[in-house]
This record gives sequence, C-alpha cells and structure tokens, in this order.
Amino acid sequence: SHAEQSGYVSTVECVEDPQLGAMGIHYINNALTSDLEIHSEMPEFLLYIPTENGLKLVGVEYFMAANVPPFTDPNVTPSTFLPAPELFGQTFDGPMPGHFEGQPWHYDLHVWLWEENPSGIFAPFNQNLN
Repeated sequence: SHAEQSGYVSTVECVEDPQLGAMGIHYINNALTSDLEIHSEMPEFLLYIPTENGLKLVGVEYFMAANVPPFTDPNVTPSTFLPAPELFGQTFDGPMPGHFEGQPWHYDLHVWLWEENPSGIFAPFNQNLN
C-alpha cells in the first residue's frame, strides 16, 4: 500500500468502544512518533476502517511524546512533561500513558478529514464508524 511505502506500519487491531465509536486501524510511522516535532502534512498515524472494498482512510492522528528521550526513563513524572503541542488552533489531548507496551506518555490529536464525526472533527472517537 501507499501508506506502507511511506513508512507506515499497521497496528492490525481496529480500536473501538461500543459507547464512543471507533478510531479505526492505526498505521504508525515510527520515525515520526520518535521525534518531538509536529508537521501538519506528516501525521504520525493514519486511521483506516475496513470496508467491503478494503481499507478506507478516514482520518489522521498527530502524536508527540510528553517527555524527551529516553522515553523509558523511570524518573519521568508529569511535572517534567513538555507542554502540550497545538495544531490547527487545537491543544492536543493528554498527557496520557502509552496505549501499548513501549509507547511513552504522550499527547495526541485526532483529525477526521474523510469521515464526518458527530462529536467534532477533533474528537478521539468517531461514532459514525461503529
């Protein structure tokens, strides 16, 4: 796929919550998640949902670690976190602990570009994807 050729790797699992909606299948770009920069044209995650015709791109997620490397430093506490980044006039959600082993405390911002979200374009979950 074009995403994989661009350095993105599928996390396979479709993230969803029966109450909140879905985030979809995340394709992660590890090079982008490991830096502390945010570029609007280079999201750290691409969000897809499975359809009868294959995967459909529905949104993006921007991600920034909440602390400087090494991210596994046991002395990192919320008082040492970097300030939340902003993009498109929105302050990122977080800081939040990693969602899987090895993922650092971080900030993130979901943007539903290709699937309308009744909760808003920047809400983490999209009820239209249930």
